[in-house]
Amino acid sequence: MLRVKINPGGYKRLRTLAEAIPLSEGDKAGPLLRALDQVHVVQVKRAFQSQGGSVPSGPWPPLSPRYAEWKRRQVGKKKILRFTDTLYEKATSPRHGNHIARYTPPFTFAFGFRDDPGFHHQEGGPTLPKRSLVDKGESDLSAFRRALTEFWIKRVRQVLRGRR
Repeated sequence: MLRVKINPGGYKRLRTLAEAIPLSEGDKAGPLLRALDQVHVVQVKRAFQSQGGSVPSGPWPPLSPRYAEWKRRQVGKKKILRFTDTLYEKATSPRHGNHIARYTPPFTFAFGFRDDPGFHHQEGGPTLPKRSLVDKGESDLSAFRRALTEFWIKRVRQVLRGRR
């Protein structure tokens, strides 16, 4: 005959763990959004530094010779999309009023910036080549998945220690 002894403490711990598994809307819209935005900002800074070499569409097309010469006379040897650095600040500074980090339930995150010239560069046009800052490749998406996993593991550990 088999006797089973119920361990109330074990059930309580299992229940606490089960409650820690789902992320709340507050988790998603707050600390998780900030953690994912940090990943996005690193990726955008890399796009600026590599002049598009780190985005899936590849390096940005060079400036036209005429515009490149005019820009050089105006601001020196600044890189593409770094004329005044306004776009750079909007795209890489979460505290900037035109930096976008948005959560939409149930589990959609959006990152970017409000900037008309930046939008035209991002999308391209009849006379303006596409110079993407925010397109994501597989390695970028993997970085988001890692950040999500790390966030979730940290949260479960906090719950298990009783710090909710």
